[in-house]
Amino acid sequence: YYGQSFTYAEMRTLVARVAAALRARGIQKGDRVALHLPNCPWHPIFFYGAITAGAAVTHLSPLDADREIAFKVKECGAKLVVSLTTPELCRHFEPLLASGEVPDLVLCPDPVSAKGRDCPVLEGAIPLEVFWAEHEGAPYEPETVTPDDIALLQFTGGTTGLPKAAMLTHGNLTAAVHMYHEGMKLEPNSGPGKPALIYSPLFHIMGLTTALLKRTFEGGTLHLRLRYDPDEAVKEIEEKRIC
Repeated sequence: YYGQSFTYAEMRTLVARVAAALRARGIQKGDRVALHLPNCPWHPIFFYGAITAGAAVTHLSPLDADREIAFKVKECGAKLVVSLTTPELCRHFEPLLASGEVPDLVLCPDPVSAKGRDCPVLEGAIPLEVFWAEHEGAPYEPETVTPDDIALLQFTGGTTGLPKAAMLTHGNLTAAVHMYHEGMKLEPNSGPGKPALIYSPLFHIMGLTTALLKRTFEGGTLHLRLRYDPDEAVKEIEEKRIC
């Protein structure tokens, strides 16, 4: 992620820490955690952290308007929302916190999207360092789930009205990952250690399944990028030997 790297072992440690912090705040199996995150490392850390704690994830698009965020949070019954201190993202939550339309809000720092700006934590929100302060070194203890347990509430585009939360189980996501893996396993960029440049948003079902979940399953290397830039893409394809 723009020069910041994580091994699978390091990610596992961070995921365990998030899962422990979620449990400490009362998040239990079957609860919902909403992620309002772009393609930054906090997305996989909190996605897998919530799943590890037994919660179901729901995605909020960084492009959502305030009213859309409030609707989705209420519709899915999210008990906790995660976003960034970056102004373009956290500004949506100032009125929602004041009106009580969002529950606990955890804000994570992201120097890349912050672009050198001072990004204080909103009043009423929980800074990341406070959220997980007491859980460094927590053991990796995944909640027991079945293939029929809900893993993801993925909102539709709302083309025929309000967005609807499609219920996807652990079995649904696992089946999707295996199908994509089987269909693409002969491609040169599939497999352990193979690099991929990820512009597809992870909060979208395609980016989530074909990029994050499939490549995690394969042990691939994911180069996360916030927005597509053609000059950057050409340079990185050459430097990182993306095939």
